[in-house]
Amino acid sequence: MRLHELIDLKIMLGSRRTYITALVAYLRAIRPCEAAVAFFSSCNPSIAMPDYKDRLQKSNWLGSDLISLGESVPDELHAVPRRDSISLATAAGYAYVMEGMTLGATGMLPRFERSLGLSASDGANFFAAYGSETPQMWKRFTAWIGQIDASQDDVVQAARFAFAQFEREFSSWNRTELSLLEDPSLHA
Repeated sequence: MRLHELIDLKIMLGSRRTYITALVAYLRAIRPCEAAVAFFSSCNPSIAMPDYKDRLQKSNWLGSDLISLGESVPDELHAVPRRDSISLATAAGYAYVMEGMTLGATGMLPRFERSLGLSASDGANFFAAYGSETPQMWKRFTAWIGQIDASQDDVVQAARFAFAQFEREFSSWNRTELSLLEDPSLHA
């Protein structure tokens, strides 16, 4: 299953409330991966992915989107998981999932603009990502990941682990939102 298959865009477009709950699901999935990659990158800047300080802003984008929509970041998501170590392969695998998701998310922005009245500066900064630089950022990222000195199997294993985190969060989000949509007491 691919990440875009986990995210039910019809539900996200249903209302600002469902959009907000989706942002929280994204944040729950991204924050630990982003924190791990940030830790690796700060300890190993010479072999870190290019532009890592610009790339590791996804949690901040999501937080600013929530605030822009009148919500706060859930308390449990303020704490950044501590790490003692992380390998290059793990950082690369996590980053691959996050960067691929970022590339795909930019295609969703026009739908949020039309359906929910959101914009890059008002609730959809996360989906605007790097703006017009997104394709170039992806090219630089794939060039980096193609030349790193790490086991491809280990990178793939880490990517699968990161993807499983997204799958858990969005499977839970989908079940919750679908049950709310099917609750007749909410539509009276």
